[in-house]
Amino acid sequence: MHKATLLALLLLSSMVAASARARAPDTFEEEYAEPIEIASPMWFAFELKLGPFRPDYPSFKKTFGDDRGWLLSTELDVTAWHIPYVGQLNAGFGWGWANYDAKAIALPGGASVGETTEYTTYPMSALAVLRIDALARHTIIPITFAAKFGVDMVRWKMLTGDHVDNDGLNFGVRWAAQAAIELDVIDRKATRRLDDDFGINHTFFLFEFFGSETDSTGARAFQFGLGLQF
Repeated sequence: MHKATLLALLLLSSMVAASARARAPDTFEEEYAEPIEIASPMWFAFELKLGPFRPDYPSFKKTFGDDRGWLLSTELDVTAWHIPYVGQLNAGFGWGWANYDAKAIALPGGASVGETTEYTTYPMSALAVLRIDALARHTIIPITFAAKFGVDMVRWKMLTGDHVDNDGLNFGVRWAAQAAIELDVIDRKATRRLDDDFGINHTFFLFEFFGSETDSTGARAFQFGLGLQF
């Protein structure tokens, strides 16, 4: 009888121990361990930008004065290398458009005539882009940076009425420095839904200062815009 009681006690203690090991977490850390979130792959970035722009050469100012028409630009970056704890090294391709018009100037006296002179420029660029997002990825500061360097190809045309006065394709160096604020912090849940539904990892508001060092069609200017990474 004594042995049976001892055996029962041993069986009961083993059951209690097993139950203790299977218990639910009883501390905050155990129950609410930080989840591991796996975002979708990120290989592209797209930017839509707008800002005042005026080609920096005397002939333009003579015809169009201080007209700083709006330069509308787009850019698509393709990631070549994800750099751990830094960001991404990308190949970028940009395209832009700006248009200006003024009353035509008669050559003998320089007086304006009835027709309109129109100047249109289409800057295109091939860029190496270093995007630095270490602050946004590893801290609570939602700020990213980008440095860009490459080649500008500017297609341009000037016409008066239906007559083409001149056109051409100019080449030169292009560079840019960008700072951006990620909009993810506004609503993290919405950001996660964008990623789950459309593969958009991040959205951001950007400010960019750039220089186009092309003869007769280049200038230094700034643009604001929106971007996304996906």
